[in-house]
Amino acid sequence: MKLHMHTLLALSVFLAAVFSLSSAATADEFRRPFLTYSVSGRIVTVVSAVTPYDSTPQAREGFLHWFKRGFETILAGQSPLLIEWANTPEAEAGRKGYDFGMDEAERYTRKEKGPQPSLQTTVIPPSL
Repeated sequence: MKLHMHTLLALSVFLAAVFSLSSAATADEFRRPFLTYSVSGRIVTVVSAVTPYDSTPQAREGFLHWFKRGFETILAGQSPLLIEWANTPEAEAGRKGYDFGMDEAERYTRKEKGPQPSLQTTVIPPSL
């Protein structure tokens, strides 16, 4: 009977550790920058986002604005804009948003063959 109780105790400790680790991973995932958007025709709408620029509202706005522009450029089949970006944090965020928008639109159009969910969520790469 003692062996059985020790086995149950060890199993309980193991399961508690597994659940603790899985909830920690989930919490870390939600802290990572992400972007949720929807696409209708050639228009992309940002539904929610946690960006690397959230601490600076102007940089955040620039990132999200230019993400949409980059995404819509690819959806419309246009050539990328040639932009001379200023050397400011806001412009840097905009440039990275534009590039990320074009990259995400390329991924979106490659997988668009069948019905798409109304919302798409992507993780913003740490290199941004």
